[in-house]
Amino acid sequence: ITYYLLPITYYLLPITYYLLPITYYLLPITYYLLPITYYLLPITYYLLPITYYLVWPLSKLPTPNTPHPTPYSLFPTA
Repeated sequence: ITYYLLPITYYLLPITYYLLPITYYLLPITYYLLPITYYLLPITYYLLPITYYLVWPLSKLPTPNTPHPTPYSLFPTA
C-alpha cells in the first residue's frame, strides 16, 4: 500500500511547496476582510427590506407608455 502512496506524495510535495507562499500572502488579506464582511452583513440585511419596500411601489406605478392596470390585466386568465 505504501508503495502506491509514495509517488502520490512525491507529486504532491511541489504543489504544497508552491501553495504555501500563496496561502501565506492570502492569510492577512482574509484576516483584514473578515471584520469588514462581518460589519457589512447586518447593514445589507437591514437595507434589503428597505430597498424592497422602496422599489416595490415604484414597480407597481403605471408608466406613461403602458395603460393603467385593470382587474383583467392584474389577474390574467389562462
